[in-house]
Amino acid sequence: SVRIPASLCGLVGLKCTWGRVPERGALPLCPSVGHIGPLAATVRDCALLYAVMGGADERDTYSLHQPPVHLDGLSRTDDLSDVRIGVYPPFFDHCSDEVAAACHAAVERLTKRGAKVVEVTVPELELHKAAHFITLLTEMAAFMNPYMGEHKGELGATTRFPLAFAGALTATDYNLAQVQRARAIAQMSQLFTQCTVLATPCCGIVAPPISEDAGPAGQVNSRETTQIMRFSFLGNLTGIPGITFPAGYSEAKGLPIGLQLQGRWWDEATLLRVAAAAEAVTERRQPAVHRYLLSDPIDI
Repeated sequence: SVRIPASLCGLVGLKCTWGRVPERGALPLCPSVGHIGPLAATVRDCALLYAVMGGADERDTYSLHQPPVHLDGLSRTDDLSDVRIGVYPPFFDHCSDEVAAACHAAVERLTKRGAKVVEVTVPELELHKAAHFITLLTEMAAFMNPYMGEHKGELGATTRFPLAFAGALTATDYNLAQVQRARAIAQMSQLFTQCTVLATPCCGIVAPPISEDAGPAGQVNSRETTQIMRFSFLGNLTGIPGITFPAGYSEAKGLPIGLQLQGRWWDEATLLRVAAAAEAVTERRQPAVHRYLLSDPIDI
C-alpha cells in the first residue's frame, strides 16, 4: 500500500495510475490491482520522486502505452478556480467523527483557494468492493500457492487469514469480479466529467494501537482493517491515480489524518497541484518520536 501508510504516518503518498510506474523487479503479488508510487514528507518531494519513477519501460509491457509524465501546473496553487472537488456524502462520511471533521475542514480550506465542491454519486460501491476483494485475494493466492506447502507456517495471521478465504473462491467468482470492474471503470469515466477530483478520507480511522502480545504471529482485527481500507478499493480496482496528504490530527492522541483525492487516469499532475495547495495551508507537526536522516534538519 502507498496511501494507507502515508495517511497513518502523516506523509504524502501518491498511488499512480496503473501502469504509470513500471513494476519490473517488484513482487507480482496481485498484478492487476497492485500499484507503485512514492511516499514522501512533502508534496514537492513526492512530485520529484514521481517524475523519476514514472514513464515507460520496454521491459514492462504494461507500462508502454502511456502519455508523457509531467508536472505542469504544480506551482499554480493560489488559484484553484478551475478545480471541481467531487464529494459523495454517504461515502465521505463513512468514517469516525474526528476523521470526517478533519477531512471536511481540509476541503473547506481548498475552497478558500477557489476550488468548487460538487456533490456526486458513486454507484454500486459495495459491489465494487466485493470485486476488488475477490480479485485481490485470487491473484494473491495464485502467486503464493507454490510456497504454501513449505512456508505456510512462516506467514503471519494477517496473511494466512485472507489466503484461507481465497481457497473458497472460484474461476466464476473471478470472472464476475472482472465484469464488475468494467462497470466501475465506466462509472469513474463518467464521474470525472462532473468533477476534477474525487475527495474522501484516506482511512476511516486513525492508526490503531498494536497490542503488546501481537508478536511474530501478527494481529488480526477485521473491523479495524475494514475501516482502514474503506476508501482504497475504488482506485485499486479501476486503476485511477490517488494521492493522500495530511489533513489534520485527532484530538485524543494527535495522530495524523489524511485526505485522499483521486483523479482521471494519467492526471497525477493535477492531484499533486491540489495537494500542494492544501499543504500550504495545513498545519504539520513533528512526530512525538523522530530522527533526522539528513545532516541538517529541514522544516516541513
